[in-house]
Amino acid sequence: MSRLAFVIPAYKSVFLEKTLSSIACQTCKDFTVYIGNDFSPYDIRSKVDPYRDRIDIRYHEFENNLGGRDLVAHWERCIDMVRDEEWIWMFSDDDMMDPGCVERFYSVLAQNPSCDLFHFNVSQIDENDNVIKDLSSFPYLMTCEEYLNRRLRGNLYSFVVEYIFRRSHFMEMGRFENFDLAWGSDDATWIKLSNRYGILNIDSARVYWRESQFNISPNYSNPEILNRKFASQVEFAKWIYSNSERGKLRIESNNLKSKLAYQYYKTIKDRIEFISFRTLKRILSLFYREIYQGNPPTPKFMFFYLFKVTRIMKRTLKNIVFWDFFKSRITDKKHFQ
Repeated sequence: MSRLAFVIPAYKSVFLEKTLSSIACQTCKDFTVYIGNDFSPYDIRSKVDPYRDRIDIRYHEFENNLGGRDLVAHWERCIDMVRDEEWIWMFSDDDMMDPGCVERFYSVLAQNPSCDLFHFNVSQIDENDNVIKDLSSFPYLMTCEEYLNRRLRGNLYSFVVEYIFRRSHFMEMGRFENFDLAWGSDDATWIKLSNRYGILNIDSARVYWRESQFNISPNYSNPEILNRKFASQVEFAKWIYSNSERGKLRIESNNLKSKLAYQYYKTIKDRIEFISFRTLKRILSLFYREIYQGNPPTPKFMFFYLFKVTRIMKRTLKNIVFWDFFKSRITDKKHFQ
C-alpha cells in the first residue's frame, strides 16, 4: 500500500491528460491516484484510461454534480475515496508538477516525520504550458500566524494544489472549513493544520498552476455571488478571530481585527465598480456588526462612497474623452475624402 494519495476532483477534461502525464512522469511512483468525476458533461474517462497501466488509478463517476453547489463537499467526498494512505495531495484537473515532486516529498518527510503540512512553491503557466511567472515563495518553515499575516496583506499566493497534508490530522481537526463558495475554506484549513508545526516548504521541485480561459472564475458582476463572497469573508474573519481569542490558534489576537478589516476593505475596493451604494452600506454594516458588534463609523461610509463616486467620474470622463477622440477621427477622415 502506498503512503501518498493524489486526490483529483475532476470536472474539466481539456488539460487533464497533461495533469496525469506530469503525475505519471514522477521519478518515484509510491502513490495512488484517486479521481472523482463530478458528473462532468465531458469525457473524463477517455483521458484517464490510457494511464491505468502507468500509474495506480482509482476512478469513480459520481451520480450528481456537487461542486457547483458545494465545492468543499465535493472535495471531501473525493477524499473519502482514499483507502489507507496517510498523506493526501489535493490536485486539480488542469495543473502540473515537476517530475521530482513525490521523491522530494518522501525525502523531506523522512527528515521531518512530525510535520502535518508540506508545501511546494508555484509557477503560473498559460494554456501552452509556458511559465508566466514564479509566484511568491514560501520560507523553509512558515508558522500559521505568518501565513495568515501574509495572506491578509495580499503578498502571498496560495492554492489548494500545492499542499500535501497528513490525513489523520486532517480528520482530527474537522476536515475542511466549509465557507460558502469555498471562499477562504482552503486558507482556514491550512491555518488549522499548520497550528502545531507550521508549513514546511519543499524546495528543488515546483507545482505549475494554470491560468486559462477554462478556469472557473467567479462572476464579480453578479450581485448574488458578490453578496455570498462577502458573507463568506466575514465568516472567515469571525472564525479566525474567535479561535485566536480562545487560544485554539497560535495567532496573536491583538490588532487582529484591524488586519482582518484591512483585507475586507481591500476586497471592497477591488470590486467597487460592481457594488451598488445600497450593497456597499449593507456589507460594511455586516462586517462591523459581526466583528466589532457595532455599526461602522460615518467616516468609513463616506470614504467608500466617495471612492465609488470617484471611480464613476473617472470612468465617465474616460468614455467622454474616447468618444470625442473617435468623433474627431471620423470628422478628419470625411474631410480628406
